[in-house]
Amino acid sequence: MVAGRLPGYMVPAAFVTLEALPLSPNGKLDRRALPAPDHSGTGAEADYVAPRTDTERAIAGIWAEVLDTDRVGIHDNFFELGGDSVRSLHIASRIKAAFDVGLTPREVLVTRTVCALAELVEDKVLRELERVAFGDGNRDDL
Repeated sequence: MVAGRLPGYMVPAAFVTLEALPLSPNGKLDRRALPAPDHSGTGAEADYVAPRTDTERAIAGIWAEVLDTDRVGIHDNFFELGGDSVRSLHIASRIKAAFDVGLTPREVLVTRTVCALAELVEDKVLRELERVAFGDGNRDDL
């Protein structure tokens, strides 16, 4: 289907069947009158996996706040939760504040799950600690 032909960020998170598109008095699409997608039949509730580590909990909390949702599991898809490029900027900024780790919005978009993003953050933290402990390879004291 669509998911096999398009990149993940272009695949709609939900489809809603309508008799007709709601129009404003000017004849334009009335976006406020569109119904919210119903995710109750997707099985997402059964697939929920709670965060296991402090890093996952912190990132899930950031996602929940930025994506305006009550709960985020470690395997929940960023795009299915309403994520987009603007929200990836907010997440990257908040992760920088929480972990002092620089992420690009692209890294947030590509990882797509809390679990994968937590691994990336932990890897970057570890690399930074190693750099500080062992130096950055530019030794002038030799």
